[in-house]
Amino acid sequence: MWVGPKGLGKSLLINQICLTAGTPGCTQGLWGRFSIPESLVSVICQSENDRAGFYARLKLLTASNPAYLKGQRNVHLISYENADSPRIRGNLLDANFRLALVDKLQEVGADIVVFDPLISFHEMDENDNTGMRKVLDALQIHILDEANVGAIIPHHPPKAGSGPRGAGAIGDWAHTIVELTYKDPEEDRYHIRMFNDKNRNHPE
Repeated sequence: MWVGPKGLGKSLLINQICLTAGTPGCTQGLWGRFSIPESLVSVICQSENDRAGFYARLKLLTASNPAYLKGQRNVHLISYENADSPRIRGNLLDANFRLALVDKLQEVGADIVVFDPLISFHEMDENDNTGMRKVLDALQIHILDEANVGAIIPHHPPKAGSGPRGAGAIGDWAHTIVELTYKDPEEDRYHIRMFNDKNRNHPE
């Protein structure tokens, strides 16, 4: 889970992660720090950008690193019910939606699935611990485990404090949480600070 304020660039960052992970022979790994032994396939479930807007972002990234052009073939947008739109919405507690999503993930051989933003994929109050736990358990058991994929989820921070917005169940569920802030919100909006807030099964 990547937690950061609106407009910081979480979606662009996640696009870069997916492109890097999908680039064959990416010897430098992610940011020169995290090795990627073999290329990975990503499926991005997003509800906010049209096709032109999404690919404009990818074009910015591939222009800065032409190697990403090879990785782009391993990054997929999907739709649900409206094949002409790359926007997708659905309810993770809806068995039909889950089955359709698992079918698509298995069809493309996905390793990673992105839900951007999480709120577009459930109908619960995000401050309801019991409700959000049901949503996230359904995601884990019926999608991630069934399709054998990992999830990347961008999310917003609370108005005060740290961690993901909403019920504590959201932060409890996540294996890893990285918080993103501007280095200086008033003077410097080009440098982003990353803080590894939680790791369940691996070193920071």
